[in-house]
Amino acid sequence: MAPNGSSKTLDGYGLLQAWRRDCHSLTRWSNSLPDEAMDLHSPQALASLSLSFAQYAKHSAAHSKKSKREPPRRHVRKAHSTCDRLLARLLVFLTLSFITLQAHGFYWLALPWFKLSKWPNVAAEGAFGVLVVSLLSLFACTSLLDPGSPTGGDKSADWCDRCKAQKPERCHHCSVCDRCILKMDHHCIFTNSCVGFRNQPYFLSFVALAMFASGFAALAVVPQVPGALLAAFDPARSLFAQLYVILLAASACASFALLWDLLLAQLHGLLRNETTIESMRNWAERRSSPYDRGVMENIVEVFGPRASGLPRCIVRCMDSVDQFLTSAE
Repeated sequence: MAPNGSSKTLDGYGLLQAWRRDCHSLTRWSNSLPDEAMDLHSPQALASLSLSFAQYAKHSAAHSKKSKREPPRRHVRKAHSTCDRLLARLLVFLTLSFITLQAHGFYWLALPWFKLSKWPNVAAEGAFGVLVVSLLSLFACTSLLDPGSPTGGDKSADWCDRCKAQKPERCHHCSVCDRCILKMDHHCIFTNSCVGFRNQPYFLSFVALAMFASGFAALAVVPQVPGALLAAFDPARSLFAQLYVILLAASACASFALLWDLLLAQLHGLLRNETTIESMRNWAERRSSPYDRGVMENIVEVFGPRASGLPRCIVRCMDSVDQFLTSAE
């Protein structure tokens, strides 16, 4: 063991240990030489010595590199991932709470304020109920369905240094999920999942339906805002109910605006057959999408063959939207 002395004693002990290792290595290297290589005066011996020394130096460098201890990143990564997991669950809970809040406001405030008759009221309740159930189902599919992982069958694919596996074209490594995702679009913090090859149709449907539901709720609650502002100063009326109306109207309008912007970006990528990551790269390099095969083919690639039966008027409308979004860039 090294003596517990000054730094000079420790340095001398380290040099002694290094000298012993070098002597041992030199002995192993000399024993590995052939007998005819001991004649140092012949060119063949010199060539053999150089080759043997090069092989030994290469082996020693590889062994020393392998034997180096890596920093303890596992514990840091575990703590970091635990923090991320808690934050992701909180965001999912807030998203579900927001949907529940909008549904409660529609049933508790909007419908009673309009004072509809029996059957129109039942129809409105049923329609919005189906809308909420569909929204929650699409949210569950987006969050729980596997976005897609590479199988490793394509030997010509790139190599992922983090996964230590093959990474096919249009596949990216998600730093949050810590794995490669097929045709990765982005990591959605509100669904706590990546949007990729398998769950992209559900995500697009969820965004479109959420935008429609937010707009529907905003149209139902916004007409009550002027009355709520006036009634807020009336001591005879409940202040909580009036603030609830204002909060619902503001949140519905804000979510509608944000979802509208997100839906336009997703539609732009859908019609050009590019993900969000590819869209940012193409915009930076000022180039078009190399995977664009036409509006209809791009839609079929995402939603499957069942989307090939879309009417021509819808396809032309989407083509016009794509041209408008392209010109607006």
